[in-house]
Amino acid sequence: MSFLNTEKLTFAGFIAESIQTREIRKFVDSVITEMINRWEEGNTARSIISNPAKWFVNKSFSKPEDVHQKHELLPLIKRLVSSVDPEILGQTIKAFSKATDAIHKNNPSFFSQKLMPIIRSFLKNTDFGDLRRFVDHSETDIQSMIRGLNDLLVEYPGKLITGLSFIPRFSNHFIFFLKDLTYRLNLLPADILTDILISIFKDFDGKTLGALINHVNEFIRQVHTGSALIGEAGAPQFSADLLEKLKTIQSNIDNELLLKAGNALIDGKDVLIKTFHLLLNNDQALLKVHLKHRIHSYNSKITALKEKLEMIDEFSEDDDSELLTSIISEINVFDIAETLNASFCILNALQGNAPQTLQKIISELMTTLDRDEIESLLETIFLENNSSLRPFVRTTFPIIVNGFMACLSPENDDNDEKINNARNKLRTFLMDKEV
Repeated sequence: MSFLNTEKLTFAGFIAESIQTREIRKFVDSVITEMINRWEEGNTARSIISNPAKWFVNKSFSKPEDVHQKHELLPLIKRLVSSVDPEILGQTIKAFSKATDAIHKNNPSFFSQKLMPIIRSFLKNTDFGDLRRFVDHSETDIQSMIRGLNDLLVEYPGKLITGLSFIPRFSNHFIFFLKDLTYRLNLLPADILTDILISIFKDFDGKTLGALINHVNEFIRQVHTGSALIGEAGAPQFSADLLEKLKTIQSNIDNELLLKAGNALIDGKDVLIKTFHLLLNNDQALLKVHLKHRIHSYNSKITALKEKLEMIDEFSEDDDSELLTSIISEINVFDIAETLNASFCILNALQGNAPQTLQKIISELMTTLDRDEIESLLETIFLENNSSLRPFVRTTFPIIVNGFMACLSPENDDNDEKINNARNKLRTFLMDKEV
C-alpha cells in the first residue's frame, strides 16, 4: 500500500529518483564505506581486500560536479510532500508501529544497532551549514504546522490526552540524552565549552521570548479579570471555586493522619540532618568542603544585601521618596536577621579556633563602617523621632528594667560575684569617681 498519490509521484518512483540524486548517492557511499571500515578494523588481510571494494563503491556512487545541479534532493522532497495521501499515510504509520513493536519484543536494541552506523555516517558527511539554512528558511512554515497541530489536538481531546501520556516516556529518554551530553561537554576545554554556550545563547529569539512572556502575563490578567467579572462583588469566581475545592479536599482528609504524616516528614528531615552531621564528623575533608561552601553562601547573601542597599541609597530623597519607601518596605528583614545569626556563629567559631583571624575581621569591619552615617542614623531614630518613640519607650522601659534587675538578683551561684563587680563599676561610673 502506498501513501503517495499515484497521479503525482509513486513510492517506487520516489525511491528510484532519490537514489539518483547526488545527496543520496553520497550518503549510500558513506554508509557502505563506514560498514567496510568497521568490518576491516584490526585485521590486515581484510584491510587489503577492502581497499578495492571501497574504491569500487566510491566510483559507482559518485557524480561529477557538472552532471546535475548540486541540490537534487530538495525538489524531489517537495514533490513527495505534495503527493502524500493523509489517510493512507495514517494507516501506514499504524502498520509501521505494530511492526516496530514486534521487532522490539524480539530485540529491544535492534534499531540502535542498525541505525547508529547510519547516524554516524550522516553526522560525518552532512553539511550542517546547509541544514541550518534550511531550518532558518522554514521558520514560518514550521510555526504554521505547529499551530495546525495544536488546532487538531484541541479538536480531538481524546487524542490530546493519549498524546500527553507519551511525555513521561519521552522525558526519560531526554533526561538520559542530557546526562550523556553534559558528560561529553564537560570533557571539552573550558574556553571552547563557554564559547559554544555563548554562541547558542546569542541565537535565541529575544523578541519572540519577550512576546511569549507578554502573552503569559496577559493570560494571567485575563483569567483574573474574568474571575472577578463572573464572580460576586469582592469575591472572584476563581477564589470561590478554589475555596470550594479546598473544602471538598479537606472534608476527605483524615486530620489525624495528616498530622502523623507531617510529623513523619519533620522527623525524616531531622534524621537526614543528623545523618549528614554524623557523616561530616566522620569525614574531615568533607567537613572542610562543607564549611567553605557555607561561608561562600553567606558571603554571597551579604554581597547581595550590600548591593541592594547601595541601589536604594542612589535614589534622591526629594524626587523618589515614594519609590524609595516602597522599595525599603520590600526588604526581607528575616534574611538580614539570618545573615547576622550566621555571622555571629562564624565569628564565635573563629574566636575559639583562630582568634587572630577574628581580630583581623573585626578591625576590617570597624575600619569600613561609616561612623558619621551611624551617628546620623542614631540621632534620627532617638532624637529627631523622639516623639514617635516616646510612648513605646515609656511603656517598655519600666518592664525591661524591672525584668532586667530581677534577673540580676542574688541566687547564690557562680554569677553573683560577676554581677556585683559589674554593679560596682556601673555605680562608680555614674558617680564619676575613679575605681
